[in-house]
Amino acid sequence: MVSMNADILNQLKDIHMPKAPSWWPLALGYYIIIALIILITLIIIIYLKYKLPKIRLRKYIKLELINIEKNYNNNKNTSSLQNSLVALLKRVARAKAISNTHNIKLCVESLMPKGPDNEEFIELLERDRFKKISTISSSRLLSLAHKKFKRCKL
Repeated sequence: MVSMNADILNQLKDIHMPKAPSWWPLALGYYIIIALIILITLIIIIYLKYKLPKIRLRKYIKLELINIEKNYNNNKNTSSLQNSLVALLKRVARAKAISNTHNIKLCVESLMPKGPDNEEFIELLERDRFKKISTISSSRLLSLAHKKFKRCKL
């Protein structure tokens, strides 16, 4: 019986642990997750590349309008106000790559959404612009400028 137990024990083999699973190649789920992360990152980069210049331009317009209004409140020169607003309009048109920035009407039509007050805005910008004393309503011009530049198509 002892020899029989010895024979049985000799027939037993050692227990071997299975090989550890390798980390490469990855399972399909990991490839899908990596592809989604890359896709989302690219979408965010493209979106920011497209949106960031517009955000900066809007911020610039807002700051410039505030500066123009401060300058007007300091010196009460309507002609200077008109020239500053026209200069801002032309800078925004150049940033938007509009070719003919000398024509104020074209700049307003291409940058501003269509509305009943477009003609009034153009007329307020152009009337008495180069005269020392202007007869336009500067408060109306400032309110229209804020309204128009706020809704500017960039």
